[in-house]
Amino acid sequence: MRFLYPGRTSRHCKEYIEENRFVETHLCSLYREEALFLLLEAGFLVEVYGNGWEQSKCAAHPRFSLHAPVSCREGLRLMQNAKIVFNNLAWFKAGGSERVFNAALQGSIVLTDSGSYLDNIFTHMESALIYSLD
Repeated sequence: MRFLYPGRTSRHCKEYIEENRFVETHLCSLYREEALFLLLEAGFLVEVYGNGWEQSKCAAHPRFSLHAPVSCREGLRLMQNAKIVFNNLAWFKAGGSERVFNAALQGSIVLTDSGSYLDNIFTHMESALIYSLD
C-alpha cells in the first residue's frame, strides 16, 4: 500500500485495512440479497438457513422462509431434498465454494454467479445454472 500512497507508514496501512475490512462483506451481502429478491419476485420459494436476514428486504416477502442455522451435516441433508441451491461467490471470482460442489453431489441444481473457475468446470455439466445481475 505504501507504493500507492507515498508517505504512508505501515501503521497507516494497517489502520486503513482494519477500518475497511468489512466493505467486501457488505457488498457481497447486498449482491446476494438482490439476487434472492429477484428470485422471490420471479415466483420462487426461497428458504434461508442462517442469521442476519431479519432486516433484509427479503424477510417480509411472502415466499421467503427464514430458518435457524444448521450444522454442515444437516445442510447436506437439506441439499438432498432441495431442487435448487443458491450460491453467491465472494469477490474472489477465480475460485469456488464447497456449497457448489456439495449441492451438485447431493443431486441439486446449483444456481451460482459467474466466476472463471466455475464457468470452466460447469460448461459440460447439467447440474449448474450461472447467473449475473448485470
